[in-house]
Formats: sequence, structure tokens, C-alpha cells
Amino acid sequence: MSETFGQWLARLRRQRGWSQRQLAERLSVAALCPTVTRNEVSRWECGGRTPDAFWCAWLADTLNVSYGELLAARSGRVPTAPAHRDPV
Repeated sequence: MSETFGQWLARLRRQRGWSQRQLAERLSVAALCPTVTRNEVSRWECGGRTPDAFWCAWLADTLNVSYGELLAARSGRVPTAPAHRDPV
């Protein structure tokens, strides 16, 4: 059984030891745009909404995954193993 985008996102967030609030705060700081909240991260993880291209770019950067991998997950082609780069 494959993961949904939301399950994939939640797994990557948990692997880093972050709460939904912490991910939202990191995204807001990285993007210099304080509009994403814990509630929005929750909607993404629960499948109620899908992040747009702007937030996908910042999610990839913040979670340290390739933009291509994130887009593949968003379109339902979730990789079988998490591919993330080691933090610098």
C-alpha cells in the first residue's frame, strides 16, 4: 500500500522530530511569508488541501528533499523510500 502525499509529508516531518507548528514556523521564516499555520500543515497532512507550487518549493527546501521528489509525492507517485539529503 502506498502513502498519500499527506502521509508522506507527516512521516518526513516526524522523522525530523518537528510538530506541525514547528514545520509551519520554519516554512514561514524560510519563505519570509507568515501566512502558513499549523492548521494549514494539518490540512495538507489530512488531505483536505494540497500545497501550491509556492509552498511546495519551500517545503522541499525546509524538509531537505528534492523539489522533484516532492512534486512526485504530491501527484501520487510517492517514493518507496524517503530520499533526503543530509543537513548541511
